[in-house]
Amino acid sequence: MPSPAAAAAASGAATSGGTSGTTGTSGTSGTSGTSGTSGTSGTSGTSGTSGTTGTSGTTGTSGSGVGGSALSEVTGPYELVESDGAVVGVGGGVSRGALQVPAGVTVVGAAAAPGGGYWLVGSNGVVHAFGSATRFGTPWAGSPAAGAVGMAATPDGRGAWVVTGSGAVASYGDALSCPAVAAGTLSGPVAGIVGTPDGGGYWLFTSSGQVVPFGDALAFAGAATDGSALVGMAPTADGRGYWLTYADGFVAAAGDAVTYGSLPAAPLTPVSGVVAAANGEGYLVVTQAGQVTAFGQASSEGSLGAPPPGGVTVVAIVPATSPATPTPAPSPTPAPTPAPLPPLVPLKGDPFAHGSIGYDVSNFQCKRHDRTVRQAALPKSTALTVVEVAGWLDGATNSCLSSLLGWASAAATRHDPDSLYLFLNAPTTAPGAVRQDATGPAGTCARLVGASQAGCRAYNYGYNGAVQAMRYAASQGARLPLWWLDVEGGRSNGEYAQFSAGNYWSTSKALNDRTIQGAIDALHKAKETVGLYSSSIQYANIAGSYVPSGGRLPLWVAGVPWTSPPYTEKGLPSRAILSAWCAGTAHYAGSKLADRFAGGVPWLLQETPGSLPSPYGIDPDYAC
Repeated sequence: MPSPAAAAAASGAATSGGTSGTTGTSGTSGTSGTSGTSGTSGTSGTSGTSGTTGTSGTTGTSGSGVGGSALSEVTGPYELVESDGAVVGVGGGVSRGALQVPAGVTVVGAAAAPGGGYWLVGSNGVVHAFGSATRFGTPWAGSPAAGAVGMAATPDGRGAWVVTGSGAVASYGDALSCPAVAAGTLSGPVAGIVGTPDGGGYWLFTSSGQVVPFGDALAFAGAATDGSALVGMAPTADGRGYWLTYADGFVAAAGDAVTYGSLPAAPLTPVSGVVAAANGEGYLVVTQAGQVTAFGQASSEGSLGAPPPGGVTVVAIVPATSPATPTPAPSPTPAPTPAPLPPLVPLKGDPFAHGSIGYDVSNFQCKRHDRTVRQAALPKSTALTVVEVAGWLDGATNSCLSSLLGWASAAATRHDPDSLYLFLNAPTTAPGAVRQDATGPAGTCARLVGASQAGCRAYNYGYNGAVQAMRYAASQGARLPLWWLDVEGGRSNGEYAQFSAGNYWSTSKALNDRTIQGAIDALHKAKETVGLYSSSIQYANIAGSYVPSGGRLPLWVAGVPWTSPPYTEKGLPSRAILSAWCAGTAHYAGSKLADRFAGGVPWLLQETPGSLPSPYGIDPDYAC
């Protein structure tokens, strides 16, 4: 399913994002990966003239980022990454392999991996792993696409993001998937992406100087600019500030970041980016020619001995990480084996025939501003169908809901029931949302104060939004007994959702729990069966370990591995691998969490398209 923000931009209605959660493809799925094996032809080096040092300044905090990529802070040796795929070690840094780039492709970004390694990403969007870096395979959300401009890795090294110049972001491993950037939001081409220190979000920055936060990334105003192109960014260690560097060498600070100085005006070659010092008291600025200059109390280990060959530029500086050294066990006593998950007790009432394959559809299949569907975008047959009712809790209804249900009935190949889905979100400050959450089963919220008032609004908003969605569905002839509640997206920096930043949930998981429970209670009161659509990682980020009251719920699990069928690409595993996902014992790549969440039981699995050409461009779903 397309992201809610993208749907809103296309037709004024948001839709359930099949790119839900921070899910990853299963490590046992057999899905062919896009990460390359480590190269062997890169030049390794330790020589080079030392960079000049800047003036020392007041204490700042450490961060990460350079040249469109999120990197760990620098302390000691590092590697310089060139656009032709060469990696040169400086100050004791070690090249762990170079990338043999195909014709027409250049390296555009890099990120350091824990334990001695790094990733390189090409302009074609493909991520390549070297040394200890995890080989991610294909992204579980988004797709590797031409026009990539940078990448960022999560702090644990188990996930990464890749961004294109248009702002499209692909998520790998345990990297959080945030809604797509809203149309018209960007002031210019995206130049890079930088992750937050805790891995709960990221910033996109444009060459025109704009910084757009997602997830738990904070927004700051007032960073200076001098009209040159913005080429790099590094956040402070607490994520409450960042440094920005421009092509002409100017460095600006925002939030709690401290400016330590800039390169002289008009350096000999343009700047590539900036990376923070590990001690938080300076930063390094690198140019396209490989000159590394230290500011504050940062220390430059050196620069390239000579500029790269003609047409080649330095695109990133990667801190050298030491290979992991096994720590001996304190005693010969074997570590206890983790207790296995308890057997999954089936949930009565599952209406789907085991092994059925169908699709979920939304307003993206509507003709623009029309109540009818684009038949060419829909399959001629389907065993089951899940249809969007509304893109958020106080509006964005699906204009062609009735028409989609008509298609689903005509295309049905068996008697599996159709079902509906509703995208959930936290309240906003929009007038419609304020009216919706003011009164309801939780009371008249204005009579309460503090946390009690916020909890009242959250519950009423969820409850009244579900009631509104049921009324709209009934008006369109959609009287189906099973509703799915879509729980996905990033959290904002406060009580309310921030749609402009793509953050659909409150920073408070407790308030999010109240909204989810309110929607569930409204549907249960109407005698509807209610299920949850999410992933174990995304749900935990939004709602924590919350188990809704009112009985166990069926789950529609997002981001499971691609299989054949329904996909036709060679080398894909059969549907037999989905049995572990249906049993609730499968794990997403890079995560210790099984696919269960909210105390529920899997009924449906969604095979998110990612980089593969999904049949008809819509998400296939498998019945457990």
